[in-house]
Amino acid sequence: SEKLIAVYTRRAAIKPIIFRFFNVYGPGQNMNNMKQGMVSIYLSYLMQDRAIEVKGGLDRFRDFVFIEDLIDAVIKSEDVPDACHEVFNLGTGIKTTVGDLLTASLAVYHKGDFNRWVKIGKSTPGDVRGFCADTSKIRKTLGWVPRHNLPEGLREMKKWLDQTKEWWL
Repeated sequence: SEKLIAVYTRRAAIKPIIFRFFNVYGPGQNMNNMKQGMVSIYLSYLMQDRAIEVKGGLDRFRDFVFIEDLIDAVIKSEDVPDACHEVFNLGTGIKTTVGDLLTASLAVYHKGDFNRWVKIGKSTPGDVRGFCADTSKIRKTLGWVPRHNLPEGLREMKKWLDQTKEWWL
């Protein structure tokens, strides 16, 4: 899609900015979609007071970015002429293991016994061990830095889930 945009912009008078979104989470996700992303899947289990079924090892890692931070970066890019025709990785640049995500998720729901609440199964075929955004370009060009760390973002998401629980249960 990035190459298609590059070809198209040569023929049109537009100035695109391309963002590569990493693992976005936060209010507004469909909590019934159990294929949408680790954060929403894991919180969905906890919201239903069920043990989390994890597929694969706890050492796998991702870069989780809170939706409000993502929106801030996109809005900020509108006022930066140097952002035009650029490609940015939109993540936190922080490598978070599945184990760390689970621990933080359990803490938000006040569930301390990891072995009681986490059941580890076989990996999903083709699952990637991990990836993390290089955010140096977006930080330098846009001056953008995410404001939410994972525990803060999870607390915000839980607050929203508590307010919309009837939608999901």
